[in-house]
Amino acid sequence: MSMHFGDESVGLSWDRQQQHQHQQQSHLSNRASAASDLEQEPEEVVLDSRRTFYVHDTLACPREEDPKEDQILFFHPAELPMMKQVALMDGIEGFSTFVKEFGMSPPKVITLEHEKAACMHVGQYTLSLCAPPEEPDTSLINQLHNLYSAFVFLHGSFDRVLKKAKNDKLKFREDIRNIWKRLTPLIRRTDTMSFTFQPVRFTELKRSANRHFIAASQILQMVKHRSGVLSGCIFFNKTILCSHLDPATTFWIHLLYDIIHPYASLGDVESTHQLMPVYLKKDIMTQLRVGARKTPEAKAGSTRIPEDFAPDEHGEYVGLYLQVLPRSTLVVVMELAAIYDLDLIHDMTESFVPRLKRLEEQVSKATEAGNV
Repeated sequence: MSMHFGDESVGLSWDRQQQHQHQQQSHLSNRASAASDLEQEPEEVVLDSRRTFYVHDTLACPREEDPKEDQILFFHPAELPMMKQVALMDGIEGFSTFVKEFGMSPPKVITLEHEKAACMHVGQYTLSLCAPPEEPDTSLINQLHNLYSAFVFLHGSFDRVLKKAKNDKLKFREDIRNIWKRLTPLIRRTDTMSFTFQPVRFTELKRSANRHFIAASQILQMVKHRSGVLSGCIFFNKTILCSHLDPATTFWIHLLYDIIHPYASLGDVESTHQLMPVYLKKDIMTQLRVGARKTPEAKAGSTRIPEDFAPDEHGEYVGLYLQVLPRSTLVVVMELAAIYDLDLIHDMTESFVPRLKRLEEQVSKATEAGNV
């Protein structure tokens, strides 16, 4: 068994671990013994070639007699028997706890005989992504980071999800399960070589078709002149035709394109728009607000922003406006208050749908002519 701490890999003898293990408190011994079982009986937790991902609440079972499965908030693939889910979770968590008892930082990667696991600890919650042992540590850590960052982009934090559930633990568990079910396609998508070297796909334009990029950029400039609008990007066939957003926000919108609106896979949508909140870090918000027009004061009687979307010390929610056509999509990042301004939304739809349609026709013709 080996561990990865930051940029260092540390190998430990299992015999030596057992010697130290007997010196620990009884609860630590019980947890570490689960890790020992994984070493001695690997057939109980051998996984297939797919990624395995789970989220568990380390405080869900404060008593020894509490069922361990209550700690698991989400597990993928769900068809893995519960006994194996618990064995994998308890073994990895037991080994992490064992290491922390010696004053060391929790390991980022734990390598077992048949798989390795990248671990991330967020307050009382632990996220773990398991893969075959030949997977590079750095790659696995980055994949887990992307999964968690996607969760933050769409939902802010575990505490925010709990608050939206009004601190109802059963509702919280159901919400977390549904959230991660939507995000599981990212587990398969982020483990490909093409994603590693080209995470954002841009529309490839030949030099003779660069005018379409300029036309897209002009649309985004006009969009930004609206009060409360921060910036935006334009998709064509699920690739980025033009973006005025920072690289990080462009990355997340592109990565989550199939998730953030329900029409991404449909080719017969005439025209529709969608509004949704997403969470951005403070440094990103500072960049986006440079040069943006200030959002006007809310009108009397206008819709109030729900308390669930209040900013915190790490960042705040903004609104996404998505105007969807059969082959292209205009994505606009707005101040959160702006998506509640029905006059603004109506004006943007009336103003930019015709322009987006013309751009789509031009780029489609260039595609058919072999210029894209």
